Amino acid sequence: MLLVRSFLVPFFAVLAVAACSSGDEPGDVASSPDAPTISEAPSAIPASEPTAADFTSYELTMDKMRKWAAVTKKWATISGTAADTAAMRTVRIGSDPIAESEIKIDGIAPLKRIFTAEGLTPREYHMITGAYAMSPVPTSKNAEFVKTNKAELDKLMEDLKTARR
Repeated sequence: MLLVRSFLVPFFAVLAVAACSSGDEPGDVASSPDAPTISEAPSAIPASEPTAADFTSYELTMDKMRKWAAVTKKWATISGTAADTAAMRTVRIGSDPIAESEIKIDGIAPLKRIFTAEGLTPREYHMITGAYAMSPVPTSKNAEFVKTNKAELDKLMEDLKTARR
C-alpha cells in the first residue's frame, strides 16, 4: 500500500485542482495556443481534464485493475534506447495534466507497446488510477468494489511493490 500511497499523493493534488477548475483555464494544455488539437494528438485525446466527480463515478472492475497493474509493473521494469529512457522520465503521472501525459506516452514506443499489449489507453490508465485513489471517498462508486475485492487488490499492490525493488 505504501507504493500506491506514494504514487498517488501527487495525483490527489491534481484531482483537487481539477475539481476546482471550471474547465478550460488559460494555463490548461487544451487551451494553450501551441497545444495540439484533438485531430493532431495521438489517439484523439479528449481536450478536458477529468474532474473529481469523473473519477468517483468511473467504474472499476478487476479486469481493469489487473490491466492497470500489468502496465504499472512493466513500466517500472522496461528499458529502451537512451532517448526512450529520457522521454519516460518526462512522464509525470499526477503532476502533468492528463492530456499532456497521454501525448507523451503515445510518443514513447516502449510505453505505447505496453499499453497496447495490455489493452489499455493512457486515458484509461489515468482514470483507473484516479478512481482507485478516490475509492475511499464515501460517495465513490468504487468504495464497495474495493471492500469486496480487498484481498486481490492487496495482492496486486504487493506484487507491484516487489517489482519495483
